[in-house]
Formats: sequence, structure tokens, C-alpha cells
Amino acid sequence: MRARKNKIQKKNFSISKYLAFTLMLFSLSLSSGNASATTLEDIEKFNKDQFMDYVRMLDNVETNQTNCDMLHGVQSRLSSKEFDLQLKDQLSVPEQLLITEKVRDYRLRCENFWKNYYESKKK
Repeated sequence: MRARKNKIQKKNFSISKYLAFTLMLFSLSLSSGNASATTLEDIEKFNKDQFMDYVRMLDNVETNQTNCDMLHGVQSRLSSKEFDLQLKDQLSVPEQLLITEKVRDYRLRCENFWKNYYESKKK
């Protein structure tokens, strides 16, 4: 009985820690328009739900130097062998398609940002 109670308490603590982390991500990202509230190291440690939340958030993330640099980390995470072993099997086909779509859309936004950025530097 005691072991079960400890397990439930640990699970509740994990859930509250996860919710606090998610709220922090959203509040920092929405207030600053900056995805860099999360580091690449954080992204590498995300579980499936955290990673999906991060990917869904990409539509609301401002395209700027810091965020577009972070995109490379997200793409690296998606193509890593570790991702295949840890998360890919947990993701449904619609989730995998959503990740592909959101990252592609954000990559295109970043490409436009960099194009405009370098054109403005030439002037």
C-alpha cells in the first residue's frame, strides 16, 4: 500500500513538474515571442508530450535570429538516431505528419527571414 502511495505521489509530482514546465515555456514564448526559452539540451530531453507541445507552439513563434538558429536543433533532434529509438515509436502517424508539417512551415518562415535579413544588410 505504501509503495503504491509513493508511486502515485511521484506521478503527481511529475505531472505538476511537467505542467509547470509547459506553462513556463508557453508564457516565456508568448511574452517574448522567443522559442529560445528552451535550449537544445532541453529539447533533447523532451518526452513525447513535451516535444509535441513544442512543435505545436512553432506556429506562434516569431522568426528572428535566435529562434531560427534553434530550428536547426529541432531538425537535428528529429533526424537523430536517439529520437528514432526514444520517441518515434510512441508517435502516431498523424503526430509524425504534424511534426513534419510544423517544422517545414517554420523552416520556410526562417528561410524568408534570413533572405530578408541578408538583403537588408546589403543595402
